[in-house]
Amino acid sequence: MSRISRYQSQKPKKIRVRVPWRFILIVFFVLGILGELYYSFAYGEFLKIKNVSVEGDDSLPIAAIQLKVGDYEKEKIFGLLPRDNFLFFEKSNLQASIVDAFPRVSDLNVVFDLSSSQAKILLSPRKEVAVLCGAESQETCLYIDKSGFAFAASPQTSGAILPSFIDSRPGQLALGKKVINESVLDLLIKTRAALTANDYKIDTVTLRPSDDFVVQFQEGFAAWFSLNDDPTSQVARLQQVLQQIVGEKLNQLDYVDLRVGNKIFYRFKGVVQ
Repeated sequence: MSRISRYQSQKPKKIRVRVPWRFILIVFFVLGILGELYYSFAYGEFLKIKNVSVEGDDSLPIAAIQLKVGDYEKEKIFGLLPRDNFLFFEKSNLQASIVDAFPRVSDLNVVFDLSSSQAKILLSPRKEVAVLCGAESQETCLYIDKSGFAFAASPQTSGAILPSFIDSRPGQLALGKKVINESVLDLLIKTRAALTANDYKIDTVTLRPSDDFVVQFQEGFAAWFSLNDDPTSQVARLQQVLQQIVGEKLNQLDYVDLRVGNKIFYRFKGVVQ
């Protein structure tokens, strides 16, 4: 006879996986709302910029800048967010793009009008304060603003209207960048103005690689100035040596060196030192 054991093998229990349908539905519901909000804000008519106008000085190429702004409007941030939207139309990005393409533009301001779905771009042009030329005569002269930024080519004849300077320092002059330090430019302009006010006839003003510059006068002599000294005091010392020492021998003067504080060095032509 077969023996029946009271211990019988148990069948393995099935593991039931509960699907959190409620959580999944909530997630899809939230994603749907976020998607709707994204589409409403990004592509909704109430935030869409329908027209962008550009205004500025006659010296600026307004038509070309308008085309550049149109290209900016067509851009999408991360390929998703359109620029022609009041939320994503950023002044800083637009300004960098415009100034890079049109160096004459100094600054821009964006004025939004939500009621009419329009934006107005107001451009400020750079103002030329001087002309900077390379040491070689064939090099192009550039208009520079008060910050030392070169923004347009200039004919050499412009030096008759604006103060002009020659840059003999190493490095290539180029448009669309700062080519001279603002404080150095200010000192050069003040020195030239002080000399002109005292009826000195200037031929050229040349900025050198060292901390100095040389002024060549039409009378045939040169004067060396320091970039680390006050221009008014240096011009006063020049007047002193010309009036008290040189006098009527001006046509024999070779140079005057004003770079060493209150000490003044000078030399007459034909004198070997």
